[in-house]
Amino acid sequence: FRHAADRGSPASAALLGRCYHTGEGVTADPARAVHYYKAAAEAGRPDAQFLLAEAYNNGDGVAFDHDSAVRWYTAAARQGHKLAMRQLAELGYSSDVILTLTLTPTLSLGPSPSPNPNPNPNPRMGAMRIRPAATATAADKASAQA
Repeated sequence: FRHAADRGSPASAALLGRCYHTGEGVTADPARAVHYYKAAAEAGRPDAQFLLAEAYNNGDGVAFDHDSAVRWYTAAARQGHKLAMRQLAELGYSSDVILTLTLTPTLSLGPSPSPNPNPNPNPRMGAMRIRPAATATAADKASAQA
């Protein structure tokens, strides 16, 4: 995997990151795992985006960074990653607000979005309603900027 990952294969980078994370076939190295997760995440792989968010959220291989964790959970959730959607809900973010944000390498979330208004915290019961950013209403965009 290393040769392909170092030559720019996002799939190989994600798999190699997982190997370094778990110690499978290599000596476990959380910082190296983050390096490869980040390469794959920046190439748009939702599995790597989720795992990178987990690393930031847990301070595993990288310093704890809530904003970076939310950024990468959001990137994965926008691609339909169910665990990322669940994690955003557990962190108290409303999917209707957070998923309208435009993700850039220098994303600034500003004030925290309002907590999820759904009284049922179980995502299987409708806590997450994902809609593509292209169909977001003007009110959603305004509340995301607030």
